[in-house]
Amino acid sequence: MNSVIQALFFSQRFRLEVLGINHEQYIEKAGAKEAAPDPGKPAATNKWLHYFQSPLMQLQKVFALLIKGTRPYIMPAGFRSTLPDYFKKSFMQQDASEFFKVLSDLLERDAKMVAVSPGDNVFSRNFENRMRVKIQCKECGTISSKLEQFVDFFVPISEPDKTV
Repeated sequence: MNSVIQALFFSQRFRLEVLGINHEQYIEKAGAKEAAPDPGKPAATNKWLHYFQSPLMQLQKVFALLIKGTRPYIMPAGFRSTLPDYFKKSFMQQDASEFFKVLSDLLERDAKMVAVSPGDNVFSRNFENRMRVKIQCKECGTISSKLEQFVDFFVPISEPDKTV
């Protein structure tokens, strides 16, 4: 989790866009504009909780603490509480790529709440791209082509030459 948060933080464009998200717009789109949270209401009925428990808003808080905080470290407990159980209840090492995939789904969902236009949000602008995939039939030579979105891709690394 830490390495992914650091990588996101050091992506300057993404960091600035996350820090610049308008809270009012997010709250309005989440349907939570009516009233402040009522501690007496059950969590499921309190619409403000969606805003406060949003991974995107918690990431914004983490970024703000990293920039303005006076401590040499931060404890991202609020951010961690927004993650699926298998990430927030485990203190074991997790695969950074798998964690990023899960986090990217959560961030993209929340980023759509403050998107300027459909398909254009803070996450997709910074981390998604498109690639044309072509498949050619060996028998008839027909080529089919499809444009696919991707967030990550794997690069094969060959074995190093073992000669000295």
